[in-house]
Amino acid sequence: MRAGKTSLLTGFVLWAGFLTCSPVQAQNLTPQQKMQYSSAAVNAAKEELDKGKQNRGRLILLSVIQAVRDIAPAARQVPQVKTIVEGYMAQRNRAWPSAPAQPSLQALAAFIKKFDADAANLLGLAKFYDYDLGLPSGKRAYWRHISQMLARREAAWKTADALCASAPPPDHLLANPAHFQKLWVKNIPKFLFYVTFGPAIAGQHALQRVIPEVKTDCRSRLEKCRALKDYRTIWVELRSVNENLEILGTVETALRGEKGIDLGDLSGEISSIRKEMDAERKRANELWDKDVDSNRVPSGKWSGGDSAVVLKQVRDAYSAKFPNEEIKRITLQIEGWEERWETWWETWWEGNTLVSQYCSYIKAAVVVKQKSGDYRVFIEWFRRGKLAGGAWSTLRYYRNLGSYQIRPGNIDE
Repeated sequence: MRAGKTSLLTGFVLWAGFLTCSPVQAQNLTPQQKMQYSSAAVNAAKEELDKGKQNRGRLILLSVIQAVRDIAPAARQVPQVKTIVEGYMAQRNRAWPSAPAQPSLQALAAFIKKFDADAANLLGLAKFYDYDLGLPSGKRAYWRHISQMLARREAAWKTADALCASAPPPDHLLANPAHFQKLWVKNIPKFLFYVTFGPAIAGQHALQRVIPEVKTDCRSRLEKCRALKDYRTIWVELRSVNENLEILGTVETALRGEKGIDLGDLSGEISSIRKEMDAERKRANELWDKDVDSNRVPSGKWSGGDSAVVLKQVRDAYSAKFPNEEIKRITLQIEGWEERWETWWETWWEGNTLVSQYCSYIKAAVVVKQKSGDYRVFIEWFRRGKLAGGAWSTLRYYRNLGSYQIRPGNIDE
């Protein structure tokens, strides 16, 4: 396991019994579940304190404060509960070795004030790690969210550690119910709980669902690509495969070297999928090259008299809209001007105004050399409006209908 990284293994103990548990739902847990929950947390706190991570130990102990409170009265009758409570207090004494004997109202107030100072960020983390209500419903959004829950866990724990550096011990927080209620109102226990155990649950989601589902989706899309001959559709599928690989890579990096976690040869599988993806991308690019080789400029359709004046108007209108593109050729894609009334909203400082005007339109194929060096054919509409005296306004660019790349040698064919 990498140095300094908190193990997810103890958190996995919670998976079977506490997947649906949150501080708000704690009262619905059975006593047995609360015992398991508390025991797992005690073990996790001990592990962190053994490594000298005092604030991390505090974080874990505070996150289970309600469960321990609820089972504590049974300690006299149930030996297992007694063991858990004694273990909890033993770790409490290690985490707060210099705590005063009596609770301090000033310490509680300072802790709440520190939380309030960064409440938006802290509650945002709580929401991000809320595996009860916070997981997206969309398939890829869910995969990506789980991967990010793992990727961001160290930063989240570091933030929580900083908060817990000034936290009073749990028994001091429980000493006065009114004071403890203040913590609940401000959602502090919710933050502590989800940031502590959310990454562990995310790890289990990754192992049980994300990794197998994403690998299956990659294989399915690559199989689909192999049957396709349309490079556009292949590119769309490969874009999804590439997004999937980013998710798998994030998960693999986060879980690699974790104690008790077997990823198999996930790294090798990612490499294999990437090679297949690169092969399909190469094939799609070859299909695209053949398509570009066959592209030509559409023939002109103008039959409305001398086209020279119209071509100049189109050239001027296009250059006014796209001054950095060099026009190589224009063909008119319409037999004559199309005329009709148009109505649209215009926004002025005093509000929106409904405008009506009699307009005429021309459609053209405009071949340009772009700053990138590529040559493209753009199919464009241009518009002019009839003015009050009956004359036409200057022709202006209206909207694009699409474009495609063309080889320089094919422009005049």
